[in-house]
Amino acid sequence: MRIRFVFQCLAYVVIVGLGSSTVRAQNIGVFAMGSGSSIFGTRDIVSSGLTTFSRYQAGEGLTLGTELSFARFLGVEPSYYLGRSNLELSGLNESHDIRQERASADLMVHAPKPIWRLRPYGAIGPEYDHLAQMGAGMPPDTFAGYPGLALYTSNKFGFNYGIGTDLRITARFALRLDVRDHRFGSPTYGLPSYIYPAGHFADSLVYSLGIVYRLRKLG
Repeated sequence: MRIRFVFQCLAYVVIVGLGSSTVRAQNIGVFAMGSGSSIFGTRDIVSSGLTTFSRYQAGEGLTLGTELSFARFLGVEPSYYLGRSNLELSGLNESHDIRQERASADLMVHAPKPIWRLRPYGAIGPEYDHLAQMGAGMPPDTFAGYPGLALYTSNKFGFNYGIGTDLRITARFALRLDVRDHRFGSPTYGLPSYIYPAGHFADSLVYSLGIVYRLRKLG
């Protein structure tokens, strides 16, 4: 299942829900943010009688989304993230480029009133992560010392939580600073269990800075 399809479904569900008689949206904000990340969580890999570790280098990406508010301090935020990182194997001098896509739908809780021009918030919600190798194993089709062993795409469900704040610039525009911790099952990329044991979690800390545009309030 492609992540774009999941993202479209999440957005559709949110819009339909907010359009119902039980929930009345007060305003809509759209945002774009540049994101950096630090991904933690190591995995043991046994290779040719040696034990090594894998880790993800920090990566950068782009986050796009919208927030639909149905109370003064409460809202729902569907968002889409596209970024890159590297899967490194220490001791083997191997590095694999990874493309990551993420769809999430978070509950947003804002401070009831701005503090000066700042309006802090907290966020929590589910997500779906799509991680794909940028090319097969190396060189060629070799992974962790095993010739003919290639990497495959991994799809994982998880959740995220974090905090942030909007800094009002005008009545419509604001700067947004956001920090969130994303947790999902550590991807195995189709590798057999004797090479890449299951049972670990990836822990991705994503920090973002961008701009928010508030649309006209709904009637």
